[in-house]
Amino acid sequence: MKKVLIFENEIPMVENTFKSINLLDFEEKLEIQYMQTSQELKNINEIIDYDLVIIDIDLSNKSDKDGIGIIQDIKRENEKMLEKIFVLTGSTKVKNTLNNLGFTNIPILKKPANLDEISKEMTRILK
Repeated sequence: MKKVLIFENEIPMVENTFKSINLLDFEEKLEIQYMQTSQELKNINEIIDYDLVIIDIDLSNKSDKDGIGIIQDIKRENEKMLEKIFVLTGSTKVKNTLNNLGFTNIPILKKPANLDEISKEMTRILK
């Protein structure tokens, strides 16, 4: 079973999307976990336990870090893990921000979520 971690503050808005993708494209073989804040991941080195990490840039107001901060932590802990990440965001400014920080290879998908696009990116990373 592949493990997927999704940092998302509006879980109800994306949960059905990922349930559908898991059912239709992955035969329900994905174990999906959601976190609304950066501190729910007790230690950043736990990120290695996941086969895919999906990050929304805007997280809960209670989150110590936004998605950019999480990506920076992942880079510091295990840069190779950046290959297992994509960003799912409603913001149009994320691409420029990530590029300016040197994160040019992280795929960025737009909300509202497109099932086919998300599934294709998940398949690419999880293969």
